[in-house]
Amino acid sequence: MLWVGTAHGVGELTALAHSVGNALRAAGFSLGDRPYQPHLTVGRWRTPRGAHLVQAAVAGTDSGLPVCRLDRVDIMASQLTARGPVYTAIRHVTLGESGAQGGQRRGLR
Repeated sequence: MLWVGTAHGVGELTALAHSVGNALRAAGFSLGDRPYQPHLTVGRWRTPRGAHLVQAAVAGTDSGLPVCRLDRVDIMASQLTARGPVYTAIRHVTLGESGAQGGQRRGLR
């Protein structure tokens, strides 16, 4: 798996993850016990074959990734098929719509 972590907004993302996790547990969902690590999954592969090529491509790179603003979360459904997973957006949640402090929009950077 190749993923990108974040150095900014970790506290806000962790609070959001805990809030969502608590709501899911209250609704009867079972969640894992691993600690939350905010990240963006860039890619996955089924076998380690070729993983060394990805490692070589990203080795020594700086964080030359652009800074972006996170202002919406899409809730996705995942259906596994013989050809791979099919993802469908089932809900869009704009961050800061409810519970915004002082009436200000709270986005994450």
